[in-house]
Amino acid sequence: METARIGTSRALDEKYRYWRARVFGTLFVAYGSYYLCRVNFSVALPKIQETLGASKAEVGAIATALYAAYAIGQVVNGQLGDRVGGRVMMLVGMLVSALMNLLFGFGHSLGFLMAIWAVNGYFQATGWPSIMKIMAAWFTQKERGTIMGWFSTNYQIGNVLAWLLAGYLVEKLGWRATFWVPAAIFGVLSILVYLGTRDAPEQVGLPPVEAYRGDAEQVKTDHEDIYPGFRYTLRKTFLNKWVWLLGMIYLAIDYARYGLMTWAPTFILEVQHAPLKQSAFKAAILPLLGSVGSIFAGWASDKWFGARRGPISAIMLFGLAIFTYLFRIVPGDNWVLSLIVLGLAGFCLYGPHSLLGGAAAMDFGTRKAAASAAGFIDALGYVGAILAGWGSGLLVDKYGWTAAFMSWVLAALLGAILSAIMWNVKPSQEE
Repeated sequence: METARIGTSRALDEKYRYWRARVFGTLFVAYGSYYLCRVNFSVALPKIQETLGASKAEVGAIATALYAAYAIGQVVNGQLGDRVGGRVMMLVGMLVSALMNLLFGFGHSLGFLMAIWAVNGYFQATGWPSIMKIMAAWFTQKERGTIMGWFSTNYQIGNVLAWLLAGYLVEKLGWRATFWVPAAIFGVLSILVYLGTRDAPEQVGLPPVEAYRGDAEQVKTDHEDIYPGFRYTLRKTFLNKWVWLLGMIYLAIDYARYGLMTWAPTFILEVQHAPLKQSAFKAAILPLLGSVGSIFAGWASDKWFGARRGPISAIMLFGLAIFTYLFRIVPGDNWVLSLIVLGLAGFCLYGPHSLLGGAAAMDFGTRKAAASAAGFIDALGYVGAILAGWGSGLLVDKYGWTAAFMSWVLAALLGAILSAIMWNVKPSQEE
């Protein structure tokens, strides 16, 4: 295979630009839409509790079932995604998730709802690994940071839009419609996503992206869209010390992320004594500036650090520790300063989160095991999410808000230290 840029005719360039834009745009909408059939539960939760006559712990177990199944699904579906391709995995995952939401809306018992929501969690976990598999085939290592910085804003946008839709539905049509309507939308989108994407450039008669972009390092091993077998993908995941390290960093990040996202509105309401509407608005600054942080982290890792992901992650996670600590001690009546500090925490949080779960997972997994690596890393992140939910609440109950905030600060510092270990690490494309 020629390592120089090949086939640089205008027709080839135009076709490549068209398909890269088409794949990027379709997958952007696709992953944002996954949240339609995931976060609708949190909006409908009070009405579900009222209908079932259940306790908070009992309805909370439904959410835990999704998180646990999602973590398992990330590992399993990541391996399967590398085997069958991201496009097919997403089609199956989206259709089954839509079906589970439809069935959930007919549920009348706690056990039924928990089982359905666990199955939904497993098939929701087809999304991220499959997308990383496809994106790794269309974008080279040298540009993934910037591309994934922009791409990763989709789950912040999708989360907000899904909340708005669910809020409207539960108010106007009841909690069951909060699952039926998103299911219909998600089912239709699954077909559009399948038609709008391709697993690799070779499937539409284009040369491999590594050769097209003239990436001499990557083209040595990554230029063929051939499945190398489970032994290869397992080795690239479970026997790869850097993938393990990325997973541990992700666990620390998601502990801080879900701790802040889950408990910041309550802290603002109870401690800073803001009205309910204002506390919700204030907490929304986390994902809002988080989108900017995602774009910045991806761009900086490519342009300043030569596609090394460790340096910018270490710097931003250290910043997250500082701003998380400051948010605890800023006077609640200083509304503007408190909002700025919380926004900066979101900026420093989502940058490393999107960078390590996206670009770094593709870098170290390579396009041949990108789904496996991304699924494994995200699964460990959800261990952090599970710990943050009940762990942070337990700390608040037992020791007060300061203990919870210090646990988030320590998690951010741990992530920063582990990222610093990877300061000079850049995945080699040599076998």
